[in-house]
Amino acid sequence: MRHHSRSQKPALLAVTLLLIFSSACTSQGISPGSSSGGHAPSYLGFVDDPAGEPVAFAILGETETTTWDGVASGDFNGYEGGWLPVEAPGYATGFAYLFPAGDDFPFFSTTLTPFQSFVQLGSGESTELLGYRGEEFRATAEVSGEMFSQTPALVGLTAIDPLLVKPRNTDTELEKGLRLQQAIALQAFDETWAALKLTPGAAVTVHLEISQPPSDSVAFAVFDPEGGVWRRLGPACTNQEPTLYTCELSALTPLLGVFDFPAEPAASIDNGLQQGGSSLGSVLASAPQFQGGVGGEGSSSLGGIIAQIEDWLKQQQDESGGADPNDPTLKNLIDQLIKAALDNAAKNRNESGKKALVQALSVIMAVGEPGAGAALEAEMAKISDEIGKEALKESDCGEFERLLKAAQQIGKLGGSEQLENQLKDKASEMAEDCDVWSGWITVSLWVTSSHPAGLPMKGGGGSWMESHSVQIWTNVDDNVMHGEDKVTYTFATANYEDDKECKSEIKMSGDPGQTTIYFEGFYDGYTFQVNSVTPQGGATIKQHWTMRSKEDDNCEVVLNKDFSFSPYYSLIVHGVSSDSPPINIQEILDSSSVTSTMGKQDSLSGTERITNPDPDLGIYPFRNGFVTWNLMHRQKKLPREEN
Repeated sequence: MRHHSRSQKPALLAVTLLLIFSSACTSQGISPGSSSGGHAPSYLGFVDDPAGEPVAFAILGETETTTWDGVASGDFNGYEGGWLPVEAPGYATGFAYLFPAGDDFPFFSTTLTPFQSFVQLGSGESTELLGYRGEEFRATAEVSGEMFSQTPALVGLTAIDPLLVKPRNTDTELEKGLRLQQAIALQAFDETWAALKLTPGAAVTVHLEISQPPSDSVAFAVFDPEGGVWRRLGPACTNQEPTLYTCELSALTPLLGVFDFPAEPAASIDNGLQQGGSSLGSVLASAPQFQGGVGGEGSSSLGGIIAQIEDWLKQQQDESGGADPNDPTLKNLIDQLIKAALDNAAKNRNESGKKALVQALSVIMAVGEPGAGAALEAEMAKISDEIGKEALKESDCGEFERLLKAAQQIGKLGGSEQLENQLKDKASEMAEDCDVWSGWITVSLWVTSSHPAGLPMKGGGGSWMESHSVQIWTNVDDNVMHGEDKVTYTFATANYEDDKECKSEIKMSGDPGQTTIYFEGFYDGYTFQVNSVTPQGGATIKQHWTMRSKEDDNCEVVLNKDFSFSPYYSLIVHGVSSDSPPINIQEILDSSSVTSTMGKQDSLSGTERITNPDPDLGIYPFRNGFVTWNLMHRQKKLPREEN
């Protein structure tokens, strides 16, 4: 396995910080009639959400996609450098940066953040979108259907953890020393997930409320992926109150950042290891994707160490234009990074463990010594072999691409050549007679501003989201269809309370759980027939009621009780108060075929509004919402006469 060349001579390291947290995903799809024998990949990447769950079928650029496991590998033909968008319906667009290919084998990871508010707007409709990060940061946007170049428009807003913004340390047009403190995405799409623009002359009013008063140097910028730089917004954002800013945006953006000086300067590596690290390192160490499964807690975790390296290098770059790659403190931290990654891989013999090794190796490739990552590479090869052996047990033809990817990675990482060939052969055999559709279904439910019990909302809000990753495969010999739908949830908290002297409160939330929906039937290339649907797992809807009344001049609690409603699978499986869903899988598959703007394949796309027929029951905190879907014909073997 080859590496980026590194000079052994002491010299200032011209730090390219985006190399540490840059990320990408690619996948070599098998087009109709092509060979499924595979080839050695040039890239290996991972795409997940902020909870560390993989994002399946995420698209990098135009057609490169991730697998079920959120893993991507392959050659990215035609890539000439720069930041590329990473997209999946229901999520804000992320960005990935690929190293030049050459003889190197670069590794990447990127995180997509689901929209916290996601609505469908038609002509004459308007609403206020919400995004937030706890009590620390809150963003609202006033939008109407007339603002967009096409209706209906699917409009989303979310706050993004700045530590998950991959280009957060790229060049800016701002004052030296400013760091990204907060970020939001505000985007709009049509039902095929093509991006929409604002109409000429339109502007969206965005309010940004920051819990801690910013300094006088606070600045606002949008990320320009083509230039690889944050562009200053200038006078578009004005200060209304010490912690409230209003921005008039003449264009939508997947990345608007709030920049300010850090509250605390980045600690030295030595002090950081002994005292808990820099502020960014400490925060990142507590992020979900870096806890437990990725190196444990605290500054000695994988995420904590990476963040300390990044902050320290950025500080050195600001102060002296670079850092000495042979600095003993840097070497010490690299050693600890290797140990944290190997410890994680020992506990997670899967793609999660491989991802930890990839993250550590990416840092070493950017700032370490030649050969420093040899132990990581060897462990990656072992895990790849173990994953390949499990993949070899698959019998469903729709898994052929998983086998192919496993073979590709084994070949590049130096695993078992015999296993690599076995996987290639089986993948080729499985793909020969397998028709495959894959894509997404998104359910977005708008949290109502008042509870049927008569209490207005005083906290939380936004959208309850279901994100479905769907794959459908059919054996062309018998037309028997199998489908699998993996569901993840984003449940916004809704807090309702009255203004009476003896206050009553209702708090609503959800426990996501794990849900997979299996369905079977027939497909002949023209018509889908779904005969059975079997959900497994399920989420739980939770409520806590605290009701008070005045008795003898005292406020007495008359009800203090938890309620739960389960299992909640999806509103494409069951209804709100009945077994009948507002739209089911059969109806989605019966939608008209259109050409997808997200790829070259045929696709099934559509959008349908849904309502809560029994909002007064108070079980679900929504009155309306919508379902949107986009399924692509990834491997077209049916109908037969067209091949």
